[in-house]
Amino acid sequence: MKSKDDSITYGRTSICFKIERTARRKTIGVTVEPNASVRVSVPKGTRHVRVVDAVRKKAKWILEQQERFRRLNVSYPREFVSGETFYYLGRQYTLKVQASSPNGSPIVKLYGGRLCVLLPVLSDEDKQVQVRGGLICWYRDHARTYLPTLLDSYCRMLGSQYRTLRIVDFKKRWASTSVNGTIRISWRIMMAPRRILTYVVAHEVCHLIHPSHSPVFWRTLQRLLPGYVALKNELEQIGPTFVW
Repeated sequence: MKSKDDSITYGRTSICFKIERTARRKTIGVTVEPNASVRVSVPKGTRHVRVVDAVRKKAKWILEQQERFRRLNVSYPREFVSGETFYYLGRQYTLKVQASSPNGSPIVKLYGGRLCVLLPVLSDEDKQVQVRGGLICWYRDHARTYLPTLLDSYCRMLGSQYRTLRIVDFKKRWASTSVNGTIRISWRIMMAPRRILTYVVAHEVCHLIHPSHSPVFWRTLQRLLPGYVALKNELEQIGPTFVW
């Protein structure tokens, strides 16, 4: 089964979707996932114009479903207990909290398709604090490992250079770039799909040359990352899911 990313514009909103062609389908099916992503399953041989037309016809419904999932994800506070799901690079992982030694810091790792947190023996209230803290440290560590390669790549493409990268705890923004070349990126962005990380990094690299969101800034970003508008809109749609 082959897949392809695409998008349409509905009003002022860009709807991104993934096309999956399969011999098992006889009709076109549109699905909105809990993470607000859109999957379009189509029979092999279906013309692209028919796929786009099907998405356009369901655009209003798609946006309604995405908003419903966004509200569901935001409305319920996290309890940081086994069975909850957390995102990493766009994929959902089920949390598994386990007791380990009586002392020590939380240990977090991906194992067997689960996000496992090993904790000392604690009260339920302390467990929540420790699990949350352990997850934040884990996301921070992965951001420090993952993001510099992306930054270096886009800096080479643009002929720019940053001074330092700081992983921070932004809640109402994803990143910022200072005039001295320091780039700050929220650890929360590690929950987003890789394509979104690419957009955030490319956006900040452009700020190394153009500090404000001027027309020339957006033209530079378009040259550096064609199709950035769809990624920007996608982040606006799914971003609230990553705030806890």
